[in-house]
Amino acid sequence: MEIEQVVADNESDYESVLDTAANSTFFHSLAYRDHLQLVMRDEPKYFIAYEDSRPVGALPTFVTRNDEYGNVLNSLPFFGSHGGVLVSSEIDQETRSTARSELLSTIKSVAREENCVFSTVITSPFEEDTIYQEELDPDYTDSRIGQIKPLPQSADEETLLYDVEKRCRTAIRKAKKEGVDVTERTCDERIRELLITEHTKHMEAVGGTPKPPAFFRELESHFSPNDDFKVYVAEYDNEVVGLLLLFYHQQTIEYFTPVTISEYRDVYPMNYLIYQAMRDGIREGYDTWNFGGTWTTQDGVYKFKRSFEPIETEYYYFVNQYEDVSELTSLSPDEVVNEYPWFYVLPFDEL
Repeated sequence: MEIEQVVADNESDYESVLDTAANSTFFHSLAYRDHLQLVMRDEPKYFIAYEDSRPVGALPTFVTRNDEYGNVLNSLPFFGSHGGVLVSSEIDQETRSTARSELLSTIKSVAREENCVFSTVITSPFEEDTIYQEELDPDYTDSRIGQIKPLPQSADEETLLYDVEKRCRTAIRKAKKEGVDVTERTCDERIRELLITEHTKHMEAVGGTPKPPAFFRELESHFSPNDDFKVYVAEYDNEVVGLLLLFYHQQTIEYFTPVTISEYRDVYPMNYLIYQAMRDGIREGYDTWNFGGTWTTQDGVYKFKRSFEPIETEYYYFVNQYEDVSELTSLSPDEVVNEYPWFYVLPFDEL
C-alpha cells in the first residue's frame, strides 16, 4: 500500500475513489476543496492510497497556520464539513481495512510534519465504521446528531406529505393555502446578495457565525448551477420570504443554507421550500436528503428537522493532541474561534 499526496496529475485517481466509495459526500470532492481554499486561504493536503498502482482510498485534509498557538489540521474544516477516509467498494475487505489504517496513520504523520498541535477528523453520518476510534486513539471526542431522510420513490404530492410528521404536513399545507410560491431560481446578483444579507442577519441574531460572503459570491467558480447546486426561492405577496441553497452529490441532496425572512415565519416558507425541493429531487433520481449536523443544544433546529422524519445517527469529532497546549487552552471559546476561523480545535469544555 502506498500513500501519495494529490497533485494535478493524479486528481482523477482521487475522484475515481469518490465515485466508488459508499460513504462519499459532496464535502470530499475536489470542487469543494478548491472552493474552501478560495474562501479560507488555508492549505489543502489530500491523499490517495494505491494498491498495486490502483487507487483504492482517499483522504481530504486542510491545515491552518498559527505562529503563536500552533497549527491545526482538520478533515474537514468549515462548519463541520464531513471528512475522514473513503475506500472503494470495489475492493476486498482486507484491502479496505489496510487502506483505512494507512490513511488514518497519514493524518497523524502529516499533523506532526506540519507542526500541528491538534488534528480533528469529522466522520460522515453515512458510515458506521469504528476504525477511527481504534486507529486514532483520540485524546478528545465530540459528537453531533446527524439527520438523514431517505426520500420516497414517488414524487406524488400526497406520498411525500404523508412521509413527514403531522405538524410538518400542516405547515406545508398552510404555506400552499396562503399562496406561498416556490421556484428554483438562477443565483443572480439580487438573489445572491439577499441570501448573504439574510443569512448573516439570522446567524448574528442567534449568536452564530455566518458563512463568509465569498462562499456565496464565488459559487460558480467551482460548482455548476443545476448540476452541483440549486437555489430555491419562496415568495409571498410579491416579497421573497425564504431561500434555500442545496448541493447535489451522487444520489444525495445536501441541505446547506436555509434562510427564512423572520417576519414571514408564520406562513412556513422553509417547510414548503424543502418539500418542493424534495419532490424535484425525487423526480431527478435522488434518494437521500442530508439535513446535516445538529448540536444537542439546538432544540428548535433539531425539532424542525425532526418534523420531516429523518433517520437519526451520530457522527464524531476525533481529536488528537501533539504538543503542550497550555497557552491555547487558556483562551476563551471566542478567542479560539478568532485564532482558528472555520477550524475545529478542541471541545470548548476543555478550555
